[in-house]
Amino acid sequence: MAEDEVFNYEEGNEQDNNVWDGYLDIKLRAVDPQQFNSREELLDHLFKHWILIDDGRMSFSLDRTTRKKSFMISARELSIAHGNNPQYWEWESTTKSRFREVARLVWVYWLDVIGTIPLNMLTPSTTYAAYLVFSLTNNAFGLDTKAMEGQVSINNEKHETRTVCLLNPQECRHVKHAEKSRLRDDGWIEVKLGQGFVHGGEVGTFEMKLTETKELWEKRGLVIQGIDIRPVAIKEQSSLLNFASLPVVNVFAFLSVCCFVWFTVK
Repeated sequence: MAEDEVFNYEEGNEQDNNVWDGYLDIKLRAVDPQQFNSREELLDHLFKHWILIDDGRMSFSLDRTTRKKSFMISARELSIAHGNNPQYWEWESTTKSRFREVARLVWVYWLDVIGTIPLNMLTPSTTYAAYLVFSLTNNAFGLDTKAMEGQVSINNEKHETRTVCLLNPQECRHVKHAEKSRLRDDGWIEVKLGQGFVHGGEVGTFEMKLTETKELWEKRGLVIQGIDIRPVAIKEQSSLLNFASLPVVNVFAFLSVCCFVWFTVK
């Protein structure tokens, strides 16, 4: 998106006002608080940039498509099995990351990475997806196992579990029905761990996991920047062929017309 792109601020008026009203909380948590003179100036900034909050352990922005809250949880804020043991994980600084540190996997058999965010931080009535944001070292190994799973739970209730493959799609062909990774605009890689619906008004947590605790192969070379939590855009349903949205009478009428046309052409 071009830096000078103009946003239509009238589209989400009530929602945008909520962002403006709620910015005080974000400002109090920001590492480098910024002053905005208008709602439009604030929104324009958050659509294009992220803000570090909570002592630099999380970032906040607005999704450009849905105009809803997005967060990235840093690796330091995640619960990583053996994460504080330098025999298994090392913590490094890199200018490529928005956070001070990233976690580099030296080697493990048991891979278990968990992130949580309070439900009241997310936009109500919204489906959120979680993405592991990572890179791979040249000696990455053992990250293409079919037992690698991503999972999203809300208040300990599983909403989705899926097989994920962290290597490039060509190297993941043998892992059937696996969620493939993709390159992000910022140069990092991401893979979708799952998604879940946030109703609003709930007390509890939105939890995301990456696990491989079944086959227990040796793994190494994974570099974790964090987990991205962002709203899922609602795709418009396509027209007449979406039978689920048609009344039964209309479905029969549609099929009758199709049969008539087919026999006429024949």
